[in-house]
Amino acid sequence: MKGSEIYRNVAEKLRLLRTLTGVSQQQVADYIHVNRSTYSYYELGESKPPLDILCALAEYFDVDLGYLTGTEEIRHGHKFYTLLK
Repeated sequence: MKGSEIYRNVAEKLRLLRTLTGVSQQQVADYIHVNRSTYSYYELGESKPPLDILCALAEYFDVDLGYLTGTEEIRHGHKFYTLLK
């Protein structure tokens, strides 16, 4: 998988997970200590979040980093498993 594909996956997954959890971009941005506009760029795929931010986002949404990057499927038993499968 190419780097550009990984970040495209991250952008798609961030939008999806945020929508499913019903939180705002501002709430996520506050959690990872960035401006809302910075987080918005992550969701749009216009900016690449650094590894520490990716890890914080995976923690926030309670998913594996591999799921967020598109290298792994959502783990069985996760609260969104049936929705994301």
